[in-house]
Amino acid sequence: MAQKDAKVHIRVAELSANIAQATMQDSTAMKELATESKKDSSAMKILTILGIFFLPGASIAAIFAMPTFNWDDDGVPTINSGFKYYWSITIPVTLLVLFIWILARMLPTRIQSLITGNRRTLLGGNFGGGMERK
Repeated sequence: MAQKDAKVHIRVAELSANIAQATMQDSTAMKELATESKKDSSAMKILTILGIFFLPGASIAAIFAMPTFNWDDDGVPTINSGFKYYWSITIPVTLLVLFIWILARMLPTRIQSLITGNRRTLLGGNFGGGMERK
């Protein structure tokens, strides 16, 4: 009976070792996946910031659809007098979109800090809205 129990315990130990090895392989694969995901996330943040700066101006230009330059008979371009309105609207709208984006990134972190009582995040750390770095 003792021999049978010993064989069962040895088999259980072997299976546990196999499970542990498979778990280590899975965690290595997950670590690689997380690294690649972080790289993709960084690229998407850059694209988002570029969009924030360029899309408002492009949208306003499309709405106006005004000819910016008038070409004279001698081939010299003159800037249309209405072009100043483009910049007077585009710059504030771009700044407004940027402000809303910053607010949207900071607000969830601030609310979570109020709920959990995390003073470091509440005082301005962890701008990104994600997990804190150690």
